[in-house]
Amino acid sequence: MVNDFNRLDQAKRDDDRRLIDRKFTEAMRSASRKATIHLSELQPGRDYTNIARRADLLLSRCSMRPRLISHGTTMEFAWRYSTPLSEGLHLVVALAQMGLLGSIRTCANEKCGAWFFKKFPQQKFCPKGNCEAEYRKSEQGKAHRREIHRRRYGARKNLGRV
Repeated sequence: MVNDFNRLDQAKRDDDRRLIDRKFTEAMRSASRKATIHLSELQPGRDYTNIARRADLLLSRCSMRPRLISHGTTMEFAWRYSTPLSEGLHLVVALAQMGLLGSIRTCANEKCGAWFFKKFPQQKFCPKGNCEAEYRKSEQGKAHRREIHRRRYGARKNLGRV
């Protein structure tokens, strides 16, 4: 579902980019050099429609309802889900509404593959376990670190700090 929502977002951006490029080209050819985008032109493309249809079908299979947890000075409610899938999809939809869906990713360690919420843009490994330590010990990780240090040394050398 996360991948579907990400592809949906990418398809929308691609459609918008194509429309803007087309309008810009038309404006450059016209005498007035002005372009107008009408609401009728903002229709989603075929890819967007297919992904949205698939996501809607999956969401239609889920159900949840509010449940009263406690009633003291204030009432507290929680959600009761029909299946674990419903709970997971509710969390994914909440993250999508907050614009944080791009922060969900899978661990880069092939042995792990766990889903996690990345706190930093460059984060590739899940915070639990020792996935990053395993990667640094591998030949691929060591080669990556050597390349990073080589670039940093070259930049420092060019600045005259070495």
